[in-house]
Amino acid sequence: MPDQFALRLFHKSDIRADVSFFTTETVTGLTHAEALFLKDSSISQLVLARDARLSGAAILSLKTEIFTSLGFDVYVIPAPASTPYFYHTVRQLKGAAGIMVTASHNPGNYNGEKLVLPGPFPIADNSGLEIIKKYFEKGRRAESATSGRVYFPSFHEHFISSSFAFLSLDRDFQPSFRFAADFLSGSGADATAPVLSRMENARISHFIPDGNFPLGDPNPAKVKLLPEKDEEFILLYDGDGDRVDVILADGSEIPPSVIFTFILPYIAPAASRVGLDPKASPVIREYLKSEGHEPVLVPNGHSRIKGIMKTDGTIGAAAEESGHYYLNEGGIPIENTLIITLSFLMAYERDRKRLDDLIALYSSFRRIREWTESFDSDEKRKKVLKNLTDRFVSMGYELTDTLENGEALGTSLLLKRETDGWTQVSLRASDTEQWLARYEVLASDMERAEAARKVITERSS
Repeated sequence: MPDQFALRLFHKSDIRADVSFFTTETVTGLTHAEALFLKDSSISQLVLARDARLSGAAILSLKTEIFTSLGFDVYVIPAPASTPYFYHTVRQLKGAAGIMVTASHNPGNYNGEKLVLPGPFPIADNSGLEIIKKYFEKGRRAESATSGRVYFPSFHEHFISSSFAFLSLDRDFQPSFRFAADFLSGSGADATAPVLSRMENARISHFIPDGNFPLGDPNPAKVKLLPEKDEEFILLYDGDGDRVDVILADGSEIPPSVIFTFILPYIAPAASRVGLDPKASPVIREYLKSEGHEPVLVPNGHSRIKGIMKTDGTIGAAAEESGHYYLNEGGIPIENTLIITLSFLMAYERDRKRLDDLIALYSSFRRIREWTESFDSDEKRKKVLKNLTDRFVSMGYELTDTLENGEALGTSLLLKRETDGWTQVSLRASDTEQWLARYEVLASDMERAEAARKVITERSS
């Protein structure tokens, strides 16, 4: 396979591209490359699952056939599944790796794969994905003298019961307020919808997986749904159910860093180290310090965040402003939107005023939400990001581009503090979209925010 073709498929933390790339030949080549890597790692069993995408069934079927022919015992989740339930299944099957066929929140004409080692721990560019890519590029094929078997695991009840146990929450919990949950026709409803359906004041919708995505892209940021009359908020889940957004009655979104701060008493030990990505506001970081937590900077991307949490067991939980949340469960970093959902409902039931105070705190500054720019080459993207970083530094911004362990952050995080205000800019190369750059600006007032945006949009290349 040409190197350029592989570049369109492989990203830093997963495999993802337009579905036209996933021909029988390509899926076969990927599966053999993955089998070789797993055999190198002495792994002989794995979990296979998919989200609701129309192309997922054929990909899952072909991969199951190939892996079993190569001697693997394959645990298949045949119906569309959420990524959190997939992770949970891998964790229950000790020694099993896993592949989730999904393109997350991307449009329906995309597909891809998230790969994990036993644990589960992500297979990313620093933990094996680069080896799989090399095998794929060389067209290598795996062999086996024996065939494996297919099994059909079912851990839904265990997933639900362990989520309640994580929070020490009674299964009969009934919120006193009305709210809604919409799954955008994706696969995130598998465990969460049955739980919410038992709550008398909950309204659930679009919980039937439909790869046509009739509401549009399975991305909460793009689907503008509002609560109905007398509902306090609506929860929106992305295509594979590993992200949840909260929209209030007035149409405003509660920022993930606010949700994270709000639910921390339920998901992480008191006074623990907690991770926030570069887009989180310095105001929120200071608030967390005032509550006794130690906020630490984590990079964007699920594989890198989980890798840091695995290495540094003192981080109790972490969040990204994209709506992804990470928990430390017995030393294993996990994603579980059912736990996030239940903890938010608990916190809202018990201390609504604290959420109002946090929203007011967030409203005390201005945010120009992340926007993107496409380039015709990686070299061009790198040049523009470097020039912009240098420009902001020359204007007195303090640059942070490494983590506390010395690793590259993957983002130029620039902060300028002045006596009467502050401005924060984040510049980064996308890990999942080819030659795409992402920009975001936060500031104490809109005048500062607009001035920073102008530096980006009116730059000379």
